[in-house]
Amino acid sequence: MKIRLSQLEAIAIDPTSRRGIWLGGLFQPEAYITATRQAIAHQKGWSLEQLVLGLDVEESSGTESFVVEGELHCINAMYQGLISGLRLAGAAWTDGRLVLSDGQPVTLKASQITWTKREVERKKQQEVNLPVYLNGDRSDVLFSVDLETDGVGQDVVAQRGVCLTAA
Repeated sequence: MKIRLSQLEAIAIDPTSRRGIWLGGLFQPEAYITATRQAIAHQKGWSLEQLVLGLDVEESSGTESFVVEGELHCINAMYQGLISGLRLAGAAWTDGRLVLSDGQPVTLKASQITWTKREVERKKQQEVNLPVYLNGDRSDVLFSVDLETDGVGQDVVAQRGVCLTAA
């Protein structure tokens, strides 16, 4: 609880900092994701149904905010689109792709939330869909994202229980 309150205090004191939001430390992390989606839809004049959530693992896009169709758009300095504290279980993130590992969770560097308009979405051949859970007990799914792999299929990733956790 103390760490959660420290994050909120830090945001209140310096809302323009690029430290990233720890989703697991928010009281309603789903609301944060929803707010980013609504902000992008409003700014671009797109329907909410047209937006697809993505995640650039261990990447941040300079000093701006959310990435949409390859362009940078600053929505709100307080919410810069960076999320921190993500842990990858059952795999490692190597050379910009998912690589299966011995199962030990790996803490990732800050990652960038991306929103793509559905009609320009391009599914890569070697992508798998990973759930992002609130915490390690995996009872609350926050969202899911498609991530590039080293050739491993969706079935193997699911059998190994590979996932991201926010806390």
